[in-house]
Amino acid sequence: MSVSKEQFKQFIRPQPGELVLYVNNGYDVEAINISTKLNSKINVYEDLKPLTTMSLEVNSAVREFHIVSSSLVVGISGSYWNYEVKPLDITATGSTGTVEVDIIPRPKDYRFQGSEYNFLESTATENRTNTFAYDVDYTAGGILPINRNAILGSSATPAQYQDSNYTSVGLINSRYGGAKTTVIDYGISPSISATPFDAAVYPLNLSNAIICSQSLQERNIQPLLFTFDSAYFDNAIADAGINELDVDNLVNPTPRRNLISTDINEFFFGANPTAATRADIEVTGSVNLSTNDLLLYSGSNGQEYLRVNTVTYNGGNNTSTINVNLKALEKYGETDIYPQGGRANRSGPAVADDILFKIASDTVFSTDQNQLFKVVNKKIFNAVNKEIAIVDDSGKVILISTTCQV
Repeated sequence: MSVSKEQFKQFIRPQPGELVLYVNNGYDVEAINISTKLNSKINVYEDLKPLTTMSLEVNSAVREFHIVSSSLVVGISGSYWNYEVKPLDITATGSTGTVEVDIIPRPKDYRFQGSEYNFLESTATENRTNTFAYDVDYTAGGILPINRNAILGSSATPAQYQDSNYTSVGLINSRYGGAKTTVIDYGISPSISATPFDAAVYPLNLSNAIICSQSLQERNIQPLLFTFDSAYFDNAIADAGINELDVDNLVNPTPRRNLISTDINEFFFGANPTAATRADIEVTGSVNLSTNDLLLYSGSNGQEYLRVNTVTYNGGNNTSTINVNLKALEKYGETDIYPQGGRANRSGPAVADDILFKIASDTVFSTDQNQLFKVVNKKIFNAVNKEIAIVDDSGKVILISTTCQV
């Protein structure tokens, strides 16, 4: 029973080192199947892939076949190349026995390639295959490969390239994914657990207008790191809505407001409020604050950044008195004062709607030959969100000065 050319392509499998001709009802060869292996050790898949011409000696005459198209047929027991050729009459008149085949471009000389004299190449005789990637067969055309089910079921023919070390979780985590140590793992806290971001660093005295007006080519964008200020969670109420599970997903350094109190009894500047450099804030209840903490006092009459000097709790009337330095960020360009109309001692209803925040400030680092250095007293242009952040003399982000409209 004769077979069609499509049946020949799909089902007539040549053995290693063998080619099979498809001859029509006359003596015209219209297709050729060739095994991808010369023998059990030598794979010629890559040599057969670029073929354009094939010459066979048949009946003492050289027949030259010109290849029209080619496709790889993959099966469970092996693969072979199918070539459609321009019809060529071979007028067979009996058995020809074994014939030699000359193909163009010619394959490599495997006798030399796999020998000990070829020091430029490996002596491997087979391509390594991948453990999770598979050959995809589009020989039948269309959108879906004909071996789609086999791929989904992990039973398809593996792709002929070896696994890379970069697919190993143990190797990529330390370089790309990041790794953390914990007290539970090693008995000590990690020295640093930082998040990378891209930014340009500028001096404090450079205006925001100049920084925002620079082109991408003018900016010296460099990789920096920042660490989240865990003191944000020292208080019961977190105004920004971040929980501890979200910390690993933070991508930009910023000062974060942490609500300290909305129950403020008094803001006292002393006997001479206009000349005051310090003040006392009395709030109801106990507060979790330490010396040098950065605060933001905000209300309908203005706002002001403050630095904590001392905190005193009076258990008898359940109040805390916070002594602060005024205009704490004046040297960084923040000149707002509370109240806007001028210093005046305030108490009772005058401060009923005011709010006191603690600022949790991320710390910014640069790197030099695997060493970390704090970025201090600088303006930082964040290349992702276009914000200009200000870092103080301890490397902490204390202000978002502006957002560039570029």
